Amino acid sequence: MTEHATIRERMADLLREVPDVVNQCEQYQTLYPGQNTIQLCINDIYHNLLVALEAIVEWYKQSGWSKWAASRPKSFVWSLNRVLTVAEHAADSVLKNNNYGRTIDQCLQNIRQSKGRFTEETQVYLAYYQQATFQGTRKLNAQSHEINSNVLSLGGRVAQAEVNLQHVVNAGINGLMGHLDDTIKNADCKPKPL
Repeated sequence: MTEHATIRERMADLLREVPDVVNQCEQYQTLYPGQNTIQLCINDIYHNLLVALEAIVEWYKQSGWSKWAASRPKSFVWSLNRVLTVAEHAADSVLKNNNYGRTIDQCLQNIRQSKGRFTEETQVYLAYYQQATFQGTRKLNAQSHEINSNVLSLGGRVAQAEVNLQHVVNAGINGLMGHLDDTIKNADCKPKPL
């Protein structure tokens, strides 16, 4: 009976891991949709979970104790044949428990290996996207510096253009004033017609 308890505890360990594993898988499928290596790892995890659940169901179906419970007589009249059947089922259950215990252990190991590969693959994806983000940030930083330099350079050219425009305007105004002064002097110097 202790073997039954041990196997049930192993099954409980396996089933305790299922919600966390499935939740992580769903989150990463949302982050990285489509056919990719993460999807392959998720498929492997789901496959191993289904194999484990099948083994658990098979253990319960094939357990000598469950067979005995299903076939026990409705009355408590025991015959030698019935006692031998119970003993046979008990022996069968104990012997099969070792096999099912190994099967459950193998399922747990397979799920943990699949989860480990999944975790490694998500780390690769994370590193890739961090590197891509870092490269993008460096590129944007370089572009930002170039734009800043261009704006500063443009600001200097605008200031120089203002100075040049002021000189042109002053020269134009001075030239116009000089022309108007000459025109006024010429007008004053001309003899008036009679």
